Amino acid sequence: MDIHRCSFLDYTPESITCCAFTHESNLEQVTPNNFRLAIGRADGSIEIWNPNNSKYRWVLENVIPGSKGTSIEGLVWSTHNDPSLPPRLFSIGGSTILTEWDLDTGVPLKNFDCNAGVIWSIAINKSHDKIALGCEDGSVVVVDVNGGPGVIEHETILQ
Repeated sequence: MDIHRCSFLDYTPESITCCAFTHESNLEQVTPNNFRLAIGRADGSIEIWNPNNSKYRWVLENVIPGSKGTSIEGLVWSTHNDPSLPPRLFSIGGSTILTEWDLDTGVPLKNFDCNAGVIWSIAINKSHDKIALGCEDGSVVVVDVNGGPGVIEHETILQ
């Protein structure tokens, strides 16, 4: 005798706090192979979505689990505008730390303490080599990420 059992559970995903694409939209170019979407959630997890060269078949490629009491408040990708290099993912989340993620292992590659108060906003420049961090104390910390994976160097603090 075959028995089929089905159960339903009430699953409510954590709210999305931020999203970031690896590349800017350009209708005149073919989508790069390393094009991804990162989604930050209120439970501190990060999802990496791959469009899989399709308009409707997005694939959940990777989930970096969060830890208790954390949240992802901002995400940026650094591609150095070079499609041959893998993109680098950086996040902030209610602390003074900027984190670069190792997407293969799902662990932080580098944590950088900006020493200027809790970070509330993050932005990357057009050449993808500098990140600006807006801090709770009213300052903007600019860091250089031009040195490659795992390299985050303090450049300046704008008071």
